[in-house]
Amino acid sequence: MERISNKRGGYRPNSGRPANDRNFTLHVRISKEANDIVCAQHNKSEFIDNLIKSTQQ
Repeated sequence: MERISNKRGGYRPNSGRPANDRNFTLHVRISKEANDIVCAQHNKSEFIDNLIKSTQQ
């Protein structure tokens, strides 16, 4: 029996979100003051990532 393609759904090359270097999720408890600072940022993940990296130098 021959399989009939209905052209709906399925894999498409280059579809979906592009991969980035942020592959981990971290849950932490922080103070209200720290939360206010983080929430004021446009990109919270990038802000925290850069902050952690700057303390390692």
